[in-house]
Amino acid sequence: MKTYFEVPYKKVEGHDLYVDFYIPEDVENPPVIMWIHGGGWTELNRKWSLVYPQIERGYAVCSVDYRYADEAVFPAQMLDLKDALLFGGDGARKSLLGRAAAASPLTYVDGSEPPFLILHGSVDPTVSPDQSRLLRNALEEKGVPVHMYLIPGGVHGLSGKLLDDIVQEFLDYYVKNKVTVVTPELTSEHDRTVARR
Repeated sequence: MKTYFEVPYKKVEGHDLYVDFYIPEDVENPPVIMWIHGGGWTELNRKWSLVYPQIERGYAVCSVDYRYADEAVFPAQMLDLKDALLFGGDGARKSLLGRAAAASPLTYVDGSEPPFLILHGSVDPTVSPDQSRLLRNALEEKGVPVHMYLIPGGVHGLSGKLLDDIVQEFLDYYVKNKVTVVTPELTSEHDRTVARR
């Protein structure tokens, strides 16, 4: 694996914002996953990622910084991420807290979105699963392919083999046009809609 750490993609407020690239070996033009870390726009950083296992499967990962809400009000974070997307996609191949309505992703759903994968802990004490349900419903209403899973007993910040398997299945289907049969242990708490061909 090739790694490129602390690559500056933008200078704001007198300091740089960085991106870290993780590029799999022996894969020509790998698909790129842009990882945007969680933390409520106020904590965590680009080093915290749940998609590292995908590097071994031929995906490149581009993990990005953005300005925190105590440094710049929304939509500064979205502007940073747009700039990172423009920089990150090209760079990889070459190597809230403000207004709630404006900050809500529901405001921007228009049917042009790519397929969505939504993972949410069933007992998340920080963000209600109802928020993910609202996003899923809005995407479905606009005809966007969306897959939502409620992870039994999951809290805020998820990881583990079950998630890795779900992400693998989703990426193989939509990026590699390949049906990967992954059979995680499902319970009635899962809300799973997997497209079939």
